[in-house]
Amino acid sequence: MRLSCCWGRAIMVRMKWPGVPETLSHCLFFALLCSTVKGSCIHPEFNPQKVRFNSTNLWHYVTWEPPRQMGSNLTYTVEYLKSGDKWRRVSDCTNIVRTRCDLRLTDEECEYWARVQVVWVGYGCSSEWVYTDCFSPLSDTDLKVLQFNVTFSDGIFVTTIMDSPTPHTKDGVVMTVRYFFPDLEYKVTCQETGTDKMTSLVSKEMNETGMDTKRTVTLPVPELGREYCFNATPVLWLNRGKCSHSEQKCLK
Repeated sequence: MRLSCCWGRAIMVRMKWPGVPETLSHCLFFALLCSTVKGSCIHPEFNPQKVRFNSTNLWHYVTWEPPRQMGSNLTYTVEYLKSGDKWRRVSDCTNIVRTRCDLRLTDEECEYWARVQVVWVGYGCSSEWVYTDCFSPLSDTDLKVLQFNVTFSDGIFVTTIMDSPTPHTKDGVVMTVRYFFPDLEYKVTCQETGTDKMTSLVSKEMNETGMDTKRTVTLPVPELGREYCFNATPVLWLNRGKCSHSEQKCLK
C-alpha cells in the first residue's frame, strides 16, 4: 500500500489486492483526513505522541514523540497553563523542530498543565493539541544526587554529597534543592563488590560553603583490600516527593 497526502485536497491510497493484477489495482480516496476549513489535521495519527512532563531537581521539561505519520517540515509549539491562570505560549518553544521544551516555572507550589501541537509547514495544517497530565513540581520532580565524592582515610570511607542546584536564583545566588526541601537528607549505601553485604547510613550533619550545602557520611571499612561500591539517595522526612539513587562509585 502506498499513501500520499495532497494537503488541502485529498489523500490517495493505492492498494494491491491479492490475485488482482497491478494494472487493475483499486484506488481509494479519503478527503476528510485533513480539514481545509479550519486548517487542522483531524486524524490522531498526526498528533504528537506521549506528551508528558519530565523533571529532575526542579528542572522541568515537556517531552513528546513525533506523530506516527511523519512528514517533512514539521514544527512543534508548546503552551502551558498555571492553575487559576490562562494558557500561555512558551516563547522558546514556538515552531521548534526538537521534541523537548525547557519550561522554567516561577512558582513551584502551583499545579501546571502543558500541551503540544504539530504544525505541518507549507500546508496550512496543524494537529490537535495534546495535553499532559496535571504536574505538581514539588511532588512530581525527581530528586537525584548529581555530585558526591568518596575518599578513604584511616580505615574509614568518607562520603560527601553536594545538594543539587535548581534553575532558581535568589540575590544572584543559585538556589539548591534544600531551599525547597528543607528536611532533605541523604542515605548512603555501601556494598561489597560481588556479595550481598550492604551497609546504609543517613546523613545527620550539614556544612555550608558559599552557595553550596553538603552532607558528610562516614562508614567504617568492613574488610581492607576489597572493593566497595557506593550510591547516595535523597531522603525526605516531611515532604512528599520522588527520590532516585545516584550512579555508583567504586573504590578499594
